Amino acid sequence: LTGLEKSITVRMAPSGSAVEVSHRIRNAGSQTVELAPWALTIMAQAGVGIHGFPPRGTHPEMLAPTHPLVMWAFSDLSDPRWKFTKKYLILRQDPANAVPQKLGTFNPDTWGAYLLGTDLFIKRYRATADSPAAFADYGCTFETFTNAEMLELETLGPLAKLAPGDSVTHVENWTLHRNVAITQWDDAGLDKVLLPLLGR
Repeated sequence: LTGLEKSITVRMAPSGSAVEVSHRIRNAGSQTVELAPWALTIMAQAGVGIHGFPPRGTHPEMLAPTHPLVMWAFSDLSDPRWKFTKKYLILRQDPANAVPQKLGTFNPDTWGAYLLGTDLFIKRYRATADSPAAFADYGCTFETFTNAEMLELETLGPLAKLAPGDSVTHVENWTLHRNVAITQWDDAGLDKVLLPLLGR
């Protein structure tokens, strides 16, 4: 109906939990279309989503803005499910709270994580364009959404114009980690747990 052919290729690492997920969209129609890949990963209830902002800096050494923080009409920064630190955006999934929440950001080295019990899921996306202007939703490479049913970790590729027969591929890298405990929900505590798992 859309004239778009969608496919997902999953490649497992020979060992460990690493997975490469390639989302491909091909224009199977007869007209040029403009679109952006949008990869949603739906997480189970009662966990916590985490996203890292781009590298921080100091004033007045860094005067230029580094990235947008994008809101929707229903976004409410006073909602207690949100927590912000200098380096991280945190969103808790609450099955008892049906009010939707969503925010988006730009980060060329995008990643999102979800902690459920002691299991931590991480997905990463390296942006193929280095400017927010190349992306939809006011420049987002990452978006997170929650309601009473689930939480989403979403990555977005840049906008692309596809002639008939052309395609675009959006690649994510996933890992899963067991026995993870975050006891301190501030920059120091999150750095201690997350940075080694992110290879930083």
